[in-house]
Amino acid sequence: MIIFLTGHRKSGTTLLLRLFDNHPDVDVYPTDLTLFYNYFPYYTSNYDNKKLLIEKILSVINQTLNKFFLSQNLVHDKKIKSLNIQLKKNLKDVNLKSKKEVFQKILDHWENLKGRKLKKIIVIKETSQSIYFDEYLKIFKNMKMVNIVRDPRDNYASIKSGQKKYYSKLNIDYLQNLASTLFRSRQDLLSTFYNRNHKKFTFITYEDLVTNKRKVMKQLCCFLGIKFYNTLLIPSLGKYKYYGNNFNHKINGISNKNKNNWKKRITNEEKNIIEFYLSDVMKIFNYKSSKNFIKIKKDYSKFNDEINSRYFFRDSFK
Repeated sequence: MIIFLTGHRKSGTTLLLRLFDNHPDVDVYPTDLTLFYNYFPYYTSNYDNKKLLIEKILSVINQTLNKFFLSQNLVHDKKIKSLNIQLKKNLKDVNLKSKKEVFQKILDHWENLKGRKLKKIIVIKETSQSIYFDEYLKIFKNMKMVNIVRDPRDNYASIKSGQKKYYSKLNIDYLQNLASTLFRSRQDLLSTFYNRNHKKFTFITYEDLVTNKRKVMKQLCCFLGIKFYNTLLIPSLGKYKYYGNNFNHKINGISNKNKNNWKKRITNEEKNIIEFYLSDVMKIFNYKSSKNFIKIKKDYSKFNDEINSRYFFRDSFK
């Protein structure tokens, strides 16, 4: 069985992945899969050059899965190079625009890195995939999906905290990050709502996870049909403790410090912009918003001017 863990970035997906790390009955893909988010659909839609597509896949794997195994001293560099040659050869024989076929070759590569057969249950993390749930049901017959939801204001606050240290180095500015949060959060919350009643889909909230971890993890085990162990309460990364991916400090275990902490981390204007765009879907998940509609509209209109000027405006009277 394939278990997909997903959700908007900085919503707790990595924490959830790390909690499954030491479960004896599952194999946890140690990093973000990244392929369904990075390789599909941009490269598969815009390029037909097989060599280029293979190189992109290898680039992703080198920077994620291979890098993890090297950092943990689990394999030697020579083995990585040898397995990369084999992966490259194997990819030549598949449809590089097929999620199922490419995914299977990556699983084979992962299995070769581990030096043993994968367990019958594998856990895969990939950002913002709940919108593709129906597609995955057709591709992967034996799969389940868990989506983690977080208050969009806290979600954005976490993203904003990495603006200078991380996102600016990727040439992603403040306006892009805020706009991306609005668009992708709405997508994630709505798709969660649409999928919520399917027997192979469930969701949890970040807030519940960090305040009642035992209850939430037991509920997930019941949904997934796996046994609950106390190891599910302690995040780990391979053979080491996991200290979170917070941009500013290490987190020991599970912390609720940033639950509902957005008031201290984002401006009132940012809060109003988020609520203007997301208040209706926030309400579904019991995230309360302000009733000051006049101020909310005013702040969003200023934001809309910036977005429109940068991305949508075209002078028709030149």
